[in-house]
Amino acid sequence: ILYPRSFAKRGRAFTINLNTSYNDRTGEAYVNTFQRSFATGGFDDTLSNRFTDQANNTFQVSANITYSEPLGQNSQLQFSYNPRIAKSKSDQQTFEQDPLDNKYSLFRPNLSNVLENTTTAQNGGLSYRWGDRDRMISFGVNYQNTNLESNQTYPFPVTVNKSFSNVLPNAMIRYKLSTRSNLRLFYRTSVNEPSVTQLQSVIDIANAPVYRIGNVNLNTQYTQFGSFQYTYTNPTKGLLLVGNLFYQTANDYI
Repeated sequence: ILYPRSFAKRGRAFTINLNTSYNDRTGEAYVNTFQRSFATGGFDDTLSNRFTDQANNTFQVSANITYSEPLGQNSQLQFSYNPRIAKSKSDQQTFEQDPLDNKYSLFRPNLSNVLENTTTAQNGGLSYRWGDRDRMISFGVNYQNTNLESNQTYPFPVTVNKSFSNVLPNAMIRYKLSTRSNLRLFYRTSVNEPSVTQLQSVIDIANAPVYRIGNVNLNTQYTQFGSFQYTYTNPTKGLLLVGNLFYQTANDYI
C-alpha cells in the first residue's frame, strides 16, 4: 500500500509505503550413505538411509515513511523512518530407515530441530542532497536498533534475546568532468540479520561428508560497501570506456 502526498511548496512531499510478505517452504530429502572403513583384517561396509521432512515459513510486515523538505533551488533535506517485524519458524524432523521393514520409522532427535525466531528493527535517518544536472552530492546517516529473539523448543530448550544498535552512514557524489566523461563515488552501510535456518542448531547432512550446522548465537552482519566509477563515451567513434573499483567489508560475517 503506497500513499504519496505533495504540498503547495515545490519539493515538499510525504510518502508512506506499507509492505507485507509471507514465505512458506516445505521439502523432503532422502539421503543414502555408503561408508567403507578399512582395517588390518579387511574392511567393513555400513549403509545408512535417512529421510528428512522440512517446513520453514516467514511472515514480515514493514513500513517506509519519508518526508522531504526543500532548502533551496537545488538542495533538499529528507527524513526517513523504517520499522519492520518478521516472524519465522523452522521445523525439521529426521527419520532413519528400519532395516526390518525398510520403513523410515526410527526417529533421529540429534538431526531434528524446532525453532521460532522474531526480528524487530527500527531504522530512522536524515539525508541531505544538493545538485543540478552535472553535479550532485548527497550524504546522510541512519540509526538502526535490531532485536533478535530466538526460541528453540526441540531437541532441548534454548532462548536467546539480543539487541544491536548500528550507525549507518551513506554518501554519493556524481560529477560531470566534460561532455563525454563523468565519475561517480558511492558509499553505503547495511545490516543483515541471520535467517531462521542459519540460527537453527541442527546438523545438515544432505551433502555428506560436508556437514553444516546453524548457530543460535549469531549476531547481525554489518556491511560497508564503496565503489568508484569512471565513464567516458565518444559516440562519433563508437567508443565506451568504463572503469569500476569496488570495496566491501563485513563484521560478524554470516
